[in-house]
Amino acid sequence: MGGIPRANETLSKSVVVPESWTNLLLWAPESRSEWYANSGNQYIKTWYQNDDNYVELYFNPDSMFVLEATVDGITETPIRTTVYKFYGNSVIRLAIRCDESFLGLSVSAAAPFEHRYGAAIDFLRSTVLTSKTGNHNGTGLMSCTILSDKLYEGVIADDILE
Repeated sequence: MGGIPRANETLSKSVVVPESWTNLLLWAPESRSEWYANSGNQYIKTWYQNDDNYVELYFNPDSMFVLEATVDGITETPIRTTVYKFYGNSVIRLAIRCDESFLGLSVSAAAPFEHRYGAAIDFLRSTVLTSKTGNHNGTGLMSCTILSDKLYEGVIADDILE
C-alpha cells in the first residue's frame, strides 16, 4: 500500500521532580501483546539523570511490564508484573510512584491495578530528570501512543488509583 512513511516519534523533556511523586500514563500499544514476543524489550519510557543513573519502563518478550533502575552504572533488581495480554489500541494505565521508601509500578489493563514495589532510588527525588520515550540511549522504542503523561507531587495511594 502506498502512503507516507512513518516512524516512531521520540519525545524528551526535562522535568523537576519533587521529593515524592506519581507519574500516571495512559498508554495504547500499536498491536496485540503476542506481536511483541519476538521483538526483545520494547521501551515505553525512561527517567534519565545521566548515563549511570536512569530508570526504564518496558514490556518484555515474556509479556510482563518491567521497571528497571540503573544506579551508578549497576542494574538494580527489576520490578516485574504478572503476564499481560492486550489488544492493539487498548488503553493501559501505568503508574510509577517514587518516595523515600520505595519505587513502585502499578498496571491496569481492563482490570483492577496490579501493584509491585522495589527499593527506593535516591537519585529520582528532588531533582531534574529527563523524561523520554524509549530507553536511556534513545533506541528500542515500543510502537505505541501515549494518550496522557502526568506528573503529580506526592505518592497516590493504591486505593485512590483504582
